Amino acid sequence: MSIGVGMAAETLLVFHYPGANYEARFKAATEYFNQKFPDVKVEYYTGWMSKMDVGIAGGMVPDVISIDPMNIPAAMGKKYLMALDQYIANDRSFNMAEFIPTTVDMVRWQGKVAGLPITVTVKGLMYNKDLFDKAGVRYPDDSWTWDSYITYGKKLTYDSDGNGWLDVFGLDINFGNHSYYPAWIYQSGADFWSDDYMHSLVATPEFQQAIQFISDLANEHGVAPVLQPNAKYLSPDVEGYSYASLFKIGKAAMTWGANELLTFPSPFPEDMRVGLTRFPMGPASRAGLLNGDIVGIYRYAKNPDLAWEYCKAVIITSRERQVAGTEELIPTDQKSLLGKLRLPQFSAMSPDLLSQLVIDGRPITVEHPATRTVYYWFQESLKQKFMLGTKALVGPELQDLARKVDSEIQDAVKAGVTWSW
Repeated sequence: MSIGVGMAAETLLVFHYPGANYEARFKAATEYFNQKFPDVKVEYYTGWMSKMDVGIAGGMVPDVISIDPMNIPAAMGKKYLMALDQYIANDRSFNMAEFIPTTVDMVRWQGKVAGLPITVTVKGLMYNKDLFDKAGVRYPDDSWTWDSYITYGKKLTYDSDGNGWLDVFGLDINFGNHSYYPAWIYQSGADFWSDDYMHSLVATPEFQQAIQFISDLANEHGVAPVLQPNAKYLSPDVEGYSYASLFKIGKAAMTWGANELLTFPSPFPEDMRVGLTRFPMGPASRAGLLNGDIVGIYRYAKNPDLAWEYCKAVIITSRERQVAGTEELIPTDQKSLLGKLRLPQFSAMSPDLLSQLVIDGRPITVEHPATRTVYYWFQESLKQKFMLGTKALVGPELQDLARKVDSEIQDAVKAGVTWSW
């Protein structure tokens, strides 16, 4: 599918998320694209998914769409994305094999490629070496399991000023945020949906095991901070801090992350010694998480061939910017990943470890083409009902959630909602 340089003038409409990094990314892509297609005018429509929904409902027809892969199910339910397999197969200038395989997994939908992975975010276990040394606890390694969070977390949780309130915790992560909790689910051997997305799996024993463990870390074992109903920490010493922020101020020994160590300037205090390793082994695996940014073609694009050329320009220029240190997040091909790690500010990061975290990662699959009830349950109910400092059994709640979600899916199907190609 080739396009001649001398073609008639066209306009290409690109949708992308707001923010300076996104603007710089697509400005660079447009400059590169216009070298080959100088007569094509590129226009932008920026916002989050909800704004794209409004625009398309009002008659906007984008050509290129850039979203995060977690939103692929929702995009498929709305028929937003075009399968790229034919373009990939027919374009000799493009080699899909350059991408790290797990980053391709995160853009597949029902066996076809829904977009090209621009960047990837990963998660591992970050730890504060100073707090570990102070407590006399060895650094986490591949011998750790879920039980290690409890065994060593208790040694790392204490009242630092003697006022009777715990204010340093073993583990601090955002249990209700989609960038964190799916890893517990996958490590337990569970998932959110059946392969055809017709049924929820939130009431399976493996899923319940994961949520119960999350709840017990705070409520029963006390190694993670608990919340009051007003969503603030129970301890007044750390009141007002959001989940996953205590690590940054030296009030938690462990958190989940990795991309923070590839951010310049660093989000951590200059004197904080931060370590990184793979996740402890769960009941089934040590699976991590993959998200990031993708670029694809709108299913009803007016200029799909031009849109494909633009998608390639995004990948090419993003790789260049990543190696130069001007593009955030992690590259999706091994060559660029190694190139980025050669930059002086990232020289302490182990290429082998970062590559392993990408390999360990799984796409975040909490979203569904027809319902967001599970997503909102984690955002709201998990913290409001099961992170309050008292023992709570999650099984009945998850069974009710499964019945509700399955009913919503069936209602959507009856109303004509589909999510196949």
